[in-house]
Amino acid sequence: MNVRTIRENRCREELVSNLIEYNIDILGIQEHRIVHKEPVKYEDILGQTLITTSATRNRAERILVANFQGNLATTVIVTYCPTNVEDEDKVEDHYDNLRRTIDSIPAHNVLMVIGDFNGRIGTEDAKFTYHDMTNRNGKFLVDLAIEKNLICANTYFRKRKGKLWTFCSPAGSKYQLDYILLRKKWRNSLLNAEAYNTVSSVGSDHRIVTSRIRLSLRKTKTLPRGRTMTGKHSAQTPSFRSNILLKYTTGFNPWRKWRKQLLRGSPPEIDGEDEDIVPVAKDLNINVAPFSQEEYAKAKSALVEGKSCERMAFHQRYLKDVIWMA
Repeated sequence: MNVRTIRENRCREELVSNLIEYNIDILGIQEHRIVHKEPVKYEDILGQTLITTSATRNRAERILVANFQGNLATTVIVTYCPTNVEDEDKVEDHYDNLRRTIDSIPAHNVLMVIGDFNGRIGTEDAKFTYHDMTNRNGKFLVDLAIEKNLICANTYFRKRKGKLWTFCSPAGSKYQLDYILLRKKWRNSLLNAEAYNTVSSVGSDHRIVTSRIRLSLRKTKTLPRGRTMTGKHSAQTPSFRSNILLKYTTGFNPWRKWRKQLLRGSPPEIDGEDEDIVPVAKDLNINVAPFSQEEYAKAKSALVEGKSCERMAFHQRYLKDVIWMA
């Protein structure tokens, strides 16, 4: 929310009182006009913490990053973009700084970029928006959202026009200039977003834009104690694979050669190099005697279609898994 000024203590207390009354946990403000020498200043007001940076003197890019520890970690970037009449190079520099800031945030964090972007987004770039056309600053904002995989929360829901505009000029014209951006991976946690006049007593020409987010974390599925996986999943368990590797380490190179020969169409033959495969074949209950034409056709069909052979007590799918793991 662009508060225009909260330099006086009474204005800050009025702002915080509104936040407490309407259960607003985090608020990003612009144009606070509080000047201080420290790069970042922390101030306690009615039990709430106000974090400010004197942008005009300490940080020309007008970007503040707040990290909140928890499950999951949350990062809020507050920004105040140049107006649409500013030089384009200045606007581009600001968005470059904003891109670098976003890139520095871990990918698993819940990320929100909030602020006064001084840009209009039209219906060609968003489904539910106040304006028909996107202006220059709006194009910078849309490009940033697409590039960084962000969604614009207050253009995400169908709302009447009165819930969309965020700024009223002295002439009475209304515009949507303030936005809340959220990482797209968390869009299902976004419950609502809209603008309203709740904090109008602060005396700003901007309205507050709020979003309601409820994080839903997926619980890891675990099997009840004593139960084991069966069927196709049993071959994927580490204990199954390790036991097979320990028991059938000998002779896997000949097994690979046999498989290739079958798929090429020529029946395999056991030579002197393949003598070590016989114990493995016997342990698996596989016939190692000379192949008949019928047995050869069944073996080839089993390898191609992934089915088990009648003479194999060991399922063909598991056998192939073990052979390729060796």
